Amino acid sequence: MAHNYIEIDPVLNALGPVGIFACLQCFLYFLGFIPDSYQLFSYVFTAQDVEHSCAALQPNANEFLMPELSSDWLNSTTVLYDRCSIYLTSNISGDVITKDYPCLYGMQYEEPKETSIVSEFDLVCGRTPLAGLTHTVMGFGTGLGSFLFPWLSDLYGRKRVFLAAVSLGLALNLVNGFAPGYTMLVVCKFFLGFTQAGIGLVSVTAGVELFPSSKRALFSGFLSTLWWAMCIASLAPLAYLLRSYSWRTLQLALSWGSALVLVLAIFIKEPVRWLVANGKIDEAEEVLKQAARLNRKDPQSILHVFHSLSLHESEPPLLSVNGEKHPLPGETTAKEEEKQEPRSSLFEEGEGHLQKDWAGSVEILEEKLSFLDLLRHRLLRKHILLSVFIWFVDSLIYNALYLMSDQMALDLYTSFFLNSLVEGASCILMVFMLSRFGRKPTLVLFHVIAGIGLIASSVCSHYKDVSGVHITGTVVSLLGKMGIGGAFNIMFMFTPEIFPTNIRNRALGTSSAFATLGMMISPYGNILADYAIWAPGAVFGACCALAVLCLLALPESKDRELPQTTHDVEMWYNDVTSTKKKYRCCERSGQEESDYE
Repeated sequence: MAHNYIEIDPVLNALGPVGIFACLQCFLYFLGFIPDSYQLFSYVFTAQDVEHSCAALQPNANEFLMPELSSDWLNSTTVLYDRCSIYLTSNISGDVITKDYPCLYGMQYEEPKETSIVSEFDLVCGRTPLAGLTHTVMGFGTGLGSFLFPWLSDLYGRKRVFLAAVSLGLALNLVNGFAPGYTMLVVCKFFLGFTQAGIGLVSVTAGVELFPSSKRALFSGFLSTLWWAMCIASLAPLAYLLRSYSWRTLQLALSWGSALVLVLAIFIKEPVRWLVANGKIDEAEEVLKQAARLNRKDPQSILHVFHSLSLHESEPPLLSVNGEKHPLPGETTAKEEEKQEPRSSLFEEGEGHLQKDWAGSVEILEEKLSFLDLLRHRLLRKHILLSVFIWFVDSLIYNALYLMSDQMALDLYTSFFLNSLVEGASCILMVFMLSRFGRKPTLVLFHVIAGIGLIASSVCSHYKDVSGVHITGTVVSLLGKMGIGGAFNIMFMFTPEIFPTNIRNRALGTSSAFATLGMMISPYGNILADYAIWAPGAVFGACCALAVLCLLALPESKDRELPQTTHDVEMWYNDVTSTKKKYRCCERSGQEESDYE
């Protein structure tokens, strides 16, 4: 039998593929990148390391904590207050005795204590891992949110879930700014990560669905990546301007992005793709009317295009037997189906008005897919398993390079700003390569660049005492950052393109959830380097190579209509298989047509 699916691109093209309405909606959804990026990387500045040492013995303090400082030995004892220990050297009758103690009298910081959570909560020395734990816990929250919010947005719509996540994130950010202790801080970080997943994933999915396939690379690839990099870059000057204030002041200042989204919420609309895929035709018509008026198009002509959308029929492969073409067993052609009953369309003409043909369209419009369908369906299972590994690799390297900004040759603020700039520079390569070569070749190139840059950076770190090598290490590290930044951002566009509409956001969320594992591990890359300086580069390089192999097994989505159903995904592979068979048959027989179509 011939299978049906609905093409939304014609009506989007009729509105204008780059019309005012689509661009405005894209901008409003992408405003979510501001709070999303701020919460993800605020850790770099709110938890920055502060120079410290053990506090000195104060008057009236209990000297017997260190017997060497008693009056009998005081004149013959030298005290050194180091970062995490107190060293005592005593000379008693020619015998030199050396002892060390922990910081018995607290810590002393070179900056005001409220400069960072590290100094305010004494997350130094033996408590140092607790600072990284806040980021790890946030990653855990992001992972859980990546499972829940996509499911909610597929069920209740992009707009509702997006605004709910932004509102909750704003409230949590304000609470986080006034957290009285470390425990409350960790709890707030967990839920901020939870909402951060909802904001980012829904923004990306909506951006993909707003444009026809011919413009997805421009808006969902180039412009979204450039805007994301700009949002990250804006964090550095904001943190620099507030560097003399408490970390709490910076945390509260980061709320402006969420507040802006909520102020403009009245203008946000539900994407037409989601409305049609879920059978909400009346709402889709209303959105199309508003879009037509804003784009200065005739609403009735746009609705006419929408009403005339046919359920596109894809022919099954035909087998040639003795020169005659026959359908495979169990399949019928569209012509045979026409003999049985008239072709169904999305709408049929009634008496003087357009009437919806629910019987012919509701099965396609409302194909319900559960999370388990990602594992049940052969092709969806293949896509999701390969995607989650690539996301894990990209997230691990991407976050690790940002968190290690303070190890570069420049100061923290400049290094962070440069990291975000080179990520924006990757957009220049993206805009040319995505439209000319497609998603897969571009992703392969960026992963190769990232692997080379990271391995070279590790080698330079090993010889950092050599003159000029530290600067060279910074340059190749930025090269690696450009590669992984471009790759990670393309995955945000590529992943939704290879899944059907009603499971698209859940597939993106599942991939993002596994990416949070990389995010949770990334703060501890420095610990691995302490044991073996070459290890991080070797691990990251090997992971990039495996990611390339995974990419080769995924389909190319360039210039393809976004799949509405699982059958649409199958047809991608059938088209490729039919083309290959046709090529082989033509090569064997020298004919222009093969035995398969």
